[in-house]
Amino acid sequence: MSLQPSAVPFARLESRINRVALERTANARAVIGADATVQLPGIFTRTPTVQDLGGVSGRARDITFTCLTDQLAVPVDEGTPVVVYHGNQLLEESGAYKVAPGGRLDHFEAGTTLLELELA
Repeated sequence: MSLQPSAVPFARLESRINRVALERTANARAVIGADATVQLPGIFTRTPTVQDLGGVSGRARDITFTCLTDQLAVPVDEGTPVVVYHGNQLLEESGAYKVAPGGRLDHFEAGTTLLELELA
């Protein structure tokens, strides 16, 4: 008889906690896909980063949108258009966004998906 806790109940608990936490801390709403039929809440971030390329420093941004995996009802892969709103205000100060190459990171056990975005 093993006294080790099972990973399955923990994964379910983690997924439920993440669902509640994400729904309560969502700061944006994304409209995903060319036909704009999927709208979902999530956490939008634009973290400034400094990149050095051949001795020349430049400022860039890591742009991400974290949402619940089961709410992505359309295929989302590289190049999928994403429009982000804060309330009713459109967040496209620098232009439209799209999913970056390799920019979909699913965390199935946590029930969340991170979309790395770039300017379209």
